[in-house]
Amino acid sequence: MVPLLDILQSIPVLSFLPGVMLAMVAIFPHSQFGVELGSILLIFTGQVWNIAFSFYSSLKTIPRELRKSPSSTVSAAGNASPSSIFPFPPSASSGIP
Repeated sequence: MVPLLDILQSIPVLSFLPGVMLAMVAIFPHSQFGVELGSILLIFTGQVWNIAFSFYSSLKTIPRELRKSPSSTVSAAGNASPSSIFPFPPSASSGIP
């Protein structure tokens, strides 16, 4: 799925414009709804590419040690240790003495 999305991302959204608008007008021929739906679809598509690939790359770049660390700091009762939640004392992290 990611290679297909990567290929589609390399194509500018404006190149989809004629095909999407013609398809939407053909689906809704006697209404302005097709033009509006096509516009929303193209705007949404232009924004989602960036969000989808940023989310995917952020998941792929998490080090293995960080993915394992929350499970190693949970006690037998299921409670996380305070040091795993707050790595610094409250005064050091908030800047208030």
